[in-house]
Order: sequence, then C-alpha cells, then structure tokens
Amino acid sequence: MSGLNLIPPDLLARREARRLLRFWSWRIGASVLLLGGLFLLLHEVAADRFAEVEQISGRYDDLQGRLRSAEDLILERDRLAERRAVIDLIRDEHPADAFLFALGEALTPDSYLTFLELRRCAPAGEEAQSDPCRATLRIRGQAADHGRVGAILHGLSQAPRFADATLLSVQEPQRSGADRAVEFEITATLRESDE
Repeated sequence: MSGLNLIPPDLLARREARRLLRFWSWRIGASVLLLGGLFLLLHEVAADRFAEVEQISGRYDDLQGRLRSAEDLILERDRLAERRAVIDLIRDEHPADAFLFALGEALTPDSYLTFLELRRCAPAGEEAQSDPCRATLRIRGQAADHGRVGAILHGLSQAPRFADATLLSVQEPQRSGADRAVEFEITATLRESDE
C-alpha cells in the first residue's frame, strides 16, 4: 500500500508551524528567563562591587586626611625642633643665671644697680666684623664710696664669667646730706662658658 495522505496540505503546514512555534517559544522563553536571572545576579554582584568601591574610596579619603595631618605634624615638629635648637644655643652661649650670679658675687653688700644691659652679638650676616663678636654687659649703680666701686670693678675682673671690666664713669652725687652714694658705670665683656 502506498501512503496516501488524506489531510489537506494547508492543515499539515499549520500543524508544522504550530509545532515549530511551540518549540521556539519554549527555547526563547527559557533563554529570556536564563538571561534575566543572569542579569539580576550580575546586577547584585555589580551593586556589591560599587558599595565596596565607595567604602574603599571613603577609607582612601580618610587616610589622605590623616596623611596630610601627619605631614603637618612632622613639619610642625621640625619647626619646633629648629626653635628649640636656637633656644638651646642661646642658653648654652650665655646662660643668664650664671652671669647674674657672678655679677651678684662681684657687687658689695651696700651697693645696688640702677641699670643693666646685656648686648649680644648681631646674628651672622647682619654686620661684617673683622674681629670675633663678644657679648658685653653694661651696668650702672650706686656704691657707698670710691673704694666700694673699686671693689666691684675688681670683683668683675676676677669673676670667670667676665673679662675686660672697664670703669666708664664715677660721679659724686650733686646733693648733700647723709645719702652721698657714688654713682658708677662699668662695662665688661662676657666670656664663653668653655673659656
């Protein structure tokens, strides 16, 4: 027997078209679902990565701020160290307490000072000097008599902190009476502490 097909050809074509439509609809639907799921998964992963990037960016900004603060602190520390070095240099060069103590030792008990001036050397580069700079002390005061002024001058000359003590002036007071103290003015060169 030969195959006789009694189904009209347009019905066969419609059946074949429906079968192909169902076949491809399932495949396309499954592909869309699969791609949608992958899209959602990738979206979640990307959102997590963006959150991590934002967090790391915040940390980076915080560390940059701390680094700037640390650099500022290091610069301030260096400036303060320079200032301290200058202060230590000045202190070590002419310690005021040692000079004042030596000056007090040189004064007689009945004398007193009315003026005290300490002249330090000019900083390097301000004045051109041929001889080395020496700090000087200039004092004015009153003593009971000329002998006491001589004792003060001798005491300054003998003190290890002073050199070249020079009497600039001695004056008798202009007034008369019981208080006849002699006014004097003396200069002395300061010696370095290691001399």
